[in-house]
Amino acid sequence: MVAHHLVDSWTQAGHPIGEGVTWHDESDDWQTRFRLDYGFVSAGLAANVTAAHIDNDAAGSDHQPYWFELDIDDG
Repeated sequence: MVAHHLVDSWTQAGHPIGEGVTWHDESDDWQTRFRLDYGFVSAGLAANVTAAHIDNDAAGSDHQPYWFELDIDDG
């Protein structure tokens, strides 16, 4: 990891880079699928990423919501 580069929260949470689908192409019956939606964090926050998931149950868009969690110490 390079200090001035952004970090992909999906892989930082332990998921393989090729796993996860956030977009489906409706024009080909949802056969074309990619992870097009990301959450990036600074290198300084990368160790605070605790989880990431794609909400596959959400309806209303061809993109699925992507969520990630950070553990931020207030102290």
